[in-house]
Amino acid sequence: TYMTMSGLFLYIGTIPDFAAARDQMTGWRHRLYKRLALGWKGTDREWKHLHRAYVIMGVLLVPLAASVHSVVAWDWNVTNVPGFHSTIFAPFFVAGAIYSGIAGVVLVMIVIRRYLHFEKYITPYHIGQLGKILLVCGLVWSYFTFMEIMLPWYKGVANNFELMTAVSKLRGTYAILYWTMVATCGIIPLTLLSQRVRTSIPLMVVISIGIEIGMWLERFLIIVPGLNTSYLPAVWASYAPTWVEVGILMWTFSIFIALFLGFVKIVPPVSIYEVKELLHIPKRRGGATPEPAPSPPTSSGGAVESNIDT
Repeated sequence: TYMTMSGLFLYIGTIPDFAAARDQMTGWRHRLYKRLALGWKGTDREWKHLHRAYVIMGVLLVPLAASVHSVVAWDWNVTNVPGFHSTIFAPFFVAGAIYSGIAGVVLVMIVIRRYLHFEKYITPYHIGQLGKILLVCGLVWSYFTFMEIMLPWYKGVANNFELMTAVSKLRGTYAILYWTMVATCGIIPLTLLSQRVRTSIPLMVVISIGIEIGMWLERFLIIVPGLNTSYLPAVWASYAPTWVEVGILMWTFSIFIALFLGFVKIVPPVSIYEVKELLHIPKRRGGATPEPAPSPPTSSGGAVESNIDT
């Protein structure tokens, strides 16, 4: 459902762009865009239905995204694995998904801006606005991360295996990974309080890459320490990924990059009609005299002189 709704939302907003590309292309591209445009002509009725459908899909996607990530979190909550059984997981997962997603959008926008020469359409102002969202998401994420450690400590019961899992993150086997995650996702993003940082393309690239690395470490630290620190101390152990698992991880990155490059090759990466709506329409100054139109030649081939008063 999540994939279908997201695909429809993207496709509906791209129909006018497909029609614009259809009118400019030939060959197989023209046939492809003709099918994707669904006979779009740009009438008032079509624009009315498009905006209405776009709003409805956008409104439905917000609770859908929250519910999907909450259900994923509840899949963990119903277990008794130390570190998994936490009621804070649902909002924690939602905040983490939004956080890493915005950072990914920033990286994609900067790459498109650089290599497709979209400096006129993707400006530092747009990157700065996304930086504000990253700052808010970072503060929310920091709160949930603090609560994830505070709750096991607050219980204070004997044989608190959840506290043992938290200690393994704070000053145990996974301390380096944990504090790297805290630095990249919680501390460094605080520099986004400065507008100079938010509007700096190189700094935003560094911060966004750090957030993506930190969020991947968060997934790792959610899964591994709880399984290693189980209720039987005899099975406690340390874990490190094998070369096969690292290869699978790299494969997922390569699949995403390949699909993204193919998408950008076919679909306009920046919405044409939304940019056109924001273009400045030049207006002629009042009282200005336009240039006279060329007069038709006479039968003898000479030009007819005329004065046009406006």
